[in-house]
Amino acid sequence: MVEEGECDAGCLRRKIREELGVSCSVLEKLGEFEDPEAGITLVAYLVDLPEEGYKLASHREVRWVYLARIERYQMPPLDREIVKKLRTLTRP
Repeated sequence: MVEEGECDAGCLRRKIREELGVSCSVLEKLGEFEDPEAGITLVAYLVDLPEEGYKLASHREVRWVYLARIERYQMPPLDREIVKKLRTLTRP
């Protein structure tokens, strides 16, 4: 949740630090993805993360996945929309 006086990108940096124990650089906003029926809006950003050094607070593992293979994983519909957006930014 974005705290008072905090921008979206600042919230993202804070949450990644809290949940994964690493710092990140926010590169660009990918867009806003909505599910009106569920009342959910996801704001997605492209970030630069380190490859290792994670200290997980509430997750069991971190796994790097090739974009070409990400469809093999279960994810909510809005996350699939973010994957579609990522594919428009990369070369085949």
